[in-house]
Formats: sequence, C-alpha cells, structure tokens
Amino acid sequence: MATQLILARPEAPLPDDGSVVIRDSFSWPAFWFSALWLLTSRLWLQAALVIFGLVIAVLAMATPHWTLAGCVLAFCIVLCVGLEGANWRVRTLVRRGWRLVDVIEAPDAETAFDMHVAGWPDAARVLRPAAAAPARARSAAGDERASIGLVPWQKG
Repeated sequence: MATQLILARPEAPLPDDGSVVIRDSFSWPAFWFSALWLLTSRLWLQAALVIFGLVIAVLAMATPHWTLAGCVLAFCIVLCVGLEGANWRVRTLVRRGWRLVDVIEAPDAETAFDMHVAGWPDAARVLRPAAAAPARARSAAGDERASIGLVPWQKG
C-alpha cells in the first residue's frame, strides 16, 4: 500500500468533493514524460529547468566525447522528476492555498478518498496545521502510524 495525500481546496468545507488525492511515491508517468508531466501538472518553473537540463543533455550527447555524460545527465534529470514530482505538486498546491487535510495509507486514490470521507464524522480527526503536529498515516486496517518521508514507522 502507498501513502496518499489528500489536499482540500482553499476555504472549502470538509470533506471536500473537489479534493485532490496525490500518491506519495515514485511516479512512472513523471519519469517517462518528465517535461510534459510537469507542464500538465502546472509546475512551470520545474518544467523550464527540466527542459533546459534535457537540452543540455541532448547537446552533450551530440558531442563525441560527451555522449555518456549526456546520457547520465538525462537519466538523472528524469529520475529526479520521477522521485520528487509528487512532492513538487503537493508543495505547489499548498503554496496556492490548498490545505493538506489527511494522509492515508491505501492501495489507490479512490479507496483513500473513501477512507477520508468515512473518517470525518469523528470530530477528533480534524487535523491541526502541519507546523503544530507531525503528519500521521492511517492504513486500510485502521491503525495509526507515524511516517518519516516515504517510510512508515510504527512505535513500539
């Protein structure tokens, strides 16, 4: 199971049908179609930097003694986008006023959103601001575990 981050629109009541569920893991579409994925995700600065880096890599591949260096540079760029693309998307949405309202461990986005909506009648589930408390992850089994980045960590 993967960690799913649920972000609600600015000033929308919770639970919000317009919430975005983002899987916090490696993104294969971001790896294979880096610049296009960044543009469709409206990550303009990152897309410009990736396009610039890939142009440099292609120019290096065209030079006889720099072919390997260009290939390695291109691979490192797309690997970075695959690894960090979801994080960049979350941070951009938060900067635009979206709120991180839940972190749920679930197999897919639909299940995560269903778990998010099912948990709202319980008043204790309302999250404090991120600076006040660390994010908690809930698994499909219902237990709560702390999370360190992409690695779940269980006390005890």
